[in-house]
Amino acid sequence: MRTIKVPQSRQGKLVPVSCIAAHESMTQLAIGLYDGTVLLARGDLSRDKFSNKPPRVIHDQGSPVTGLHFAQQGRDTALYVTTISAVLSYVTSRGDHKETLDTTGSELGCSCISESDGMLWVARTEGGLSSYVPEGRGGAVVFDGKKEKMTWFRNYLVVVSRSLQSDGTFNKMNTVTFYDSRNRFIAFVAGFTDVTHILGEWGSFFVMTGDGKLFQLVEKDFQTKLDMLFKKSMCVVY
Repeated sequence: MRTIKVPQSRQGKLVPVSCIAAHESMTQLAIGLYDGTVLLARGDLSRDKFSNKPPRVIHDQGSPVTGLHFAQQGRDTALYVTTISAVLSYVTSRGDHKETLDTTGSELGCSCISESDGMLWVARTEGGLSSYVPEGRGGAVVFDGKKEKMTWFRNYLVVVSRSLQSDGTFNKMNTVTFYDSRNRFIAFVAGFTDVTHILGEWGSFFVMTGDGKLFQLVEKDFQTKLDMLFKKSMCVVY
């Protein structure tokens, strides 16, 4: 176990931590605060001396930090930072070189890293999905509804959203969508009431709702998928 003390704000008050990220090598730890500060600690998390090195401020722009993600881009290590008002990247392996990728940010929990290519994906609350690399913007996907959560599972972007009703209000039920970003198609859609947490683990995907229920989603194997398509006449055989 390691303990890192988060420095107090300039006003001498404790600021809540909004998000945290650790590099897979366990040599870098990023901490995001609600006052817009990002702290970066370097060292070896497995050794006592790590806690003796105070984290350093690498970002301080006043807008609450909503997401932190490490990604390996060749030899460089990038730290993506999303706030309410911006999307940025810091190349922590080259003196914390900073790039402002977008002047529109995202809400808490509405960003993730694609495990297949290390791209950052950001879901706008009432807009589409945008992707980024450390040097700038990537592609974009039109995606309706109010986005509330986002994560990556296997080859899919998983988005929790609410659809807009005819009376101008948002549906009380959440929609969980699995989107294949590489082949650009929706693989699965399901409705859940009041989604509070989403998590992919042990080869399955879990959805927790506000009434204390936990749902497990298991992806069918490839042959079963083909059999379903044949039965529904949704494929062409040459």
